[in-house]
Amino acid sequence: APDQTIRYWAIYGIKLLDLQTEKSIPEIIKALNDPSDAAKLIAAEIICDSPFPVEGIKVLKEELNNPDDLVKLQAINIITNIDKKKSLLFKDEISKLMEKADANSKAYYLRAGSYLMENIFNDKK
Repeated sequence: APDQTIRYWAIYGIKLLDLQTEKSIPEIIKALNDPSDAAKLIAAEIICDSPFPVEGIKVLKEELNNPDDLVKLQAINIITNIDKKKSLLFKDEISKLMEKADANSKAYYLRAGSYLMENIFNDKK
């Protein structure tokens, strides 16, 4: 679909209706390369919840470096809510993100990252 909103909701609908099947997974994997960050992130979330999360994890790690703070926040929220064993794979990336952030920044993703560090990674700095 040419409209990014339609692509996002199509992928979200698959997640919401729990329609991740052998037929839908290849289409969701294609969406990991969508030009829309929202569509790409929801696809990554679905793939991270699948038995084969590698490509979804790769996309989430990339999106933690996105210049848009809202994209970083959405990636952190997904990481916070996926299986804990998988979320632990992001500890280094989240640590680096927090270290390079401006201490005076009011960016909300920093609060979400701090929550992740303290409550998921049990790393209180």
